[in-house]
Amino acid sequence: MNKAPLRKIYSTLLSIIGVFIVVKGILQIPTYEQPAMLYLLLVLAVATQGTMTYLVDGTAIVSVSTAISFASVPLYGPFAAALIEAAAEFGLWLLSIPKNTFDWKKEIERLGVNLGMHILAIFAAGYAFLFIQGFSIENIWAKLVLPWAIGAVVGDQINLWLLAVIIFLVNGVSPIKVWKENRWAIPMNVLVMGAGGAFISYAVDQFGWVGVAI
Repeated sequence: MNKAPLRKIYSTLLSIIGVFIVVKGILQIPTYEQPAMLYLLLVLAVATQGTMTYLVDGTAIVSVSTAISFASVPLYGPFAAALIEAAAEFGLWLLSIPKNTFDWKKEIERLGVNLGMHILAIFAAGYAFLFIQGFSIENIWAKLVLPWAIGAVVGDQINLWLLAVIIFLVNGVSPIKVWKENRWAIPMNVLVMGAGGAFISYAVDQFGWVGVAI
């Protein structure tokens, strides 16, 4: 079966949804308190893309930018987090563009898919965070930890499954197989995103500009 038409539809949907979320995030900027801090987090997320850690011969990646995006959720909300993540992924795309064999059609599709996946993942993670945070949890530690932990799991899994689908449509590899081959990296990704996001958010909330430097 020729999966090219399905891949085109899937890629287009990811791109459109991603663009819609980012545009709405941009439109909300005037409503944010201290938008300068949002811009700083955005710049920091883009800058940290150069510090990504590759695991197992480059087949898995741990990126700090996701933690920075996630950290903005309690400060600005899911749309702002998606905006930061989009900027970080766009910066990464610019750095990874082939120098000699550049194909606009393929590169734009790759950009749209990557943006869509990461935007949807962090957007869902943000709403999962807010949903759990809305519960009346008596245990103070559970109230502090659960929103970050569950949000990070949601974001990581959505990103992984969206990636698994595009791999299936391109190479025919079963999404279940892709998930099983990459499940070992889930704890690392969740830890970086959840714990990193919580630490950065706390530092910014308590110390402002100095917290970002910390």
